[in-house]
Amino acid sequence: MNEDTKQARWLGRYASPGRWYKGQLHLHTTASDGSSDAPETLAGYRQRGFDFLCVTDHNVTSRVARLSTPDFLILDGIELDVAVRLGECIHTVCIDVREPVEGEVDYAARLAAAREQGAFIVRAHPYWSGNSVETLEADFHAVEVYNDVCEKLNGKGCGLPHWERLIEKGHDVLAVAADDCHWMDRGHAGLGWVMVRAAELTRDAIMAALFAGEFYATCGPRFERIEKDGDTLRVRTTPVESISLATIGPFAQREVADRGETVTEAVFDLTRNAEEAPSFPYRLVCRDGRGRFAWTNLLTR
Repeated sequence: MNEDTKQARWLGRYASPGRWYKGQLHLHTTASDGSSDAPETLAGYRQRGFDFLCVTDHNVTSRVARLSTPDFLILDGIELDVAVRLGECIHTVCIDVREPVEGEVDYAARLAAAREQGAFIVRAHPYWSGNSVETLEADFHAVEVYNDVCEKLNGKGCGLPHWERLIEKGHDVLAVAADDCHWMDRGHAGLGWVMVRAAELTRDAIMAALFAGEFYATCGPRFERIEKDGDTLRVRTTPVESISLATIGPFAQREVADRGETVTEAVFDLTRNAEEAPSFPYRLVCRDGRGRFAWTNLLTR
């Protein structure tokens, strides 16, 4: 059985036929504050095994999608940013922006223009930006559960509490991981990304998969299979330290390797904690021995 056939046997939003594509949704070039120009940046990601990416310079709509090839897809995008008050800002990554949205108009108008074009909207690095988990609202499709440059700069790359609070409020918000690469010349690429399941490597197919949530976020580990049989959930991953079935609050199940060992499979009982958390959605998380995580989007209970 080949890899694609195995991976097709997933639960819920991951059940579509196709294959997995490695993608980067947040990066910068010399068009804003990146260290490398677009051709060098694209080449660097291609060398690192990426299948697609979106160029998202600050307040500058990229125009590099024309450089796509049949085996390497490039999407145009932009990162919009606005100061809210001292210590807080909003950075929003817009994926697949087909017409420029920068200019003298305000942040809200530029974001509205991106939405009208059908862009996939991601709230970037909410912890680094000082966004409150209490007031954050789901006016976007996804939130960065991990941003590597923010983690490297000041340890504020984790957006997990923001994501969980949105889920608790009833929003089916998706989660992405991103490099937010600024320094390609320092090797700052391939440290956080998404694995997208799509029928083909085309703009339409990748964008449809993003909107459907048919992807997972990762810094390294891979989910290889998820199967549901009645109230039993079986999971297979690359070698990791732990595999968790997580939901809101303290309700979770975990398969943990012995010290110095790894696990690749876990079996979870979906009826466990059903009385305490009967309607809470769940997701899978795994962590490897290097402290790198992978997170699925919400699965259906």
